[in-house]
Amino acid sequence: MSERQNRLIDPIDRAATYVSRQAGLVTIHDERRRAQAAERFAVDTSSPVGLVAALDTLPEAGPTWYRRWVLIRGGPGVADTLYACQKNAADAYVWVATGSLGYTPVNKAGDTMTGTLTFSGTAGIAASGGTVNAGTLQQGGVGVSLATHNHDAAYVNESGDSMSGGLTIAGLLNASQLIADPGVKFYYGNLNAGITASTANITAYVDAITVSFTLPTGTWRLYCFCWGTYRNSVAANGATQLIDVGGTLSGATTNTTDTANDRVTLMSSLGVLGLTGARTVKGRYHTSGGGTAFAENSMLVVVAVRTA
Repeated sequence: MSERQNRLIDPIDRAATYVSRQAGLVTIHDERRRAQAAERFAVDTSSPVGLVAALDTLPEAGPTWYRRWVLIRGGPGVADTLYACQKNAADAYVWVATGSLGYTPVNKAGDTMTGTLTFSGTAGIAASGGTVNAGTLQQGGVGVSLATHNHDAAYVNESGDSMSGGLTIAGLLNASQLIADPGVKFYYGNLNAGITASTANITAYVDAITVSFTLPTGTWRLYCFCWGTYRNSVAANGATQLIDVGGTLSGATTNTTDTANDRVTLMSSLGVLGLTGARTVKGRYHTSGGGTAFAENSMLVVVAVRTA
């Protein structure tokens, strides 16, 4: 072997011999073993930190291996594992597998971790100078709450959610914090201008105002209110008004005018139970006593309350 070749092999021989002793291997002597060692060991002699060796088993962790990496070769069908020798909080040297998250850390906005993040024992997430949003945390696909929340991990914040317990409020609620209960619906009609209908019939009712709607799922009770302004072409006559909900009628209210074409105001109310689906509510009237009655500026308000 030439002098130049010896100069190249000697550093490998020295490093391989040193590593072999630390790992409990046989000291390397001949050129064939030195050549095998040169292929087997990748030694970083320029820095105290780096990839030291590719081995089949881990040596004992200690100061010699501190801040160095060792690649443990996997057998057929088994992936290699990269270990780093580190000092833990108890000042003990340990080997730590670095392959769980790969070689690229997940530490920037937009980074994605493809595997599962596992916390040992009771460890949790601590936000230092930032915010942990409970809405982004999930367990088994279900949102979880932060430890500072005094409610169950299942939020009551979506359409269709139900709260099984009572709601206790400390302090006052502002109107801006209240959201209309989906179990209460409002329907109304308002005719503000002109004559909407007229009739000279003193028994048959005609429509002054109509409101149609479809109730959501469930069973509902309707509270109906109708206001109407009427005039009659003949003095001492007036109008009679009622509310009609699918054939269920309110009581009739009547008022008469003092002079021809004078105006009177009527108000009617009706409550109806056990309703579902599509509904039509009408404010209806006929002339009272004679003459022709005219309906003006009628208003109809329906409050629907879900009962089941």
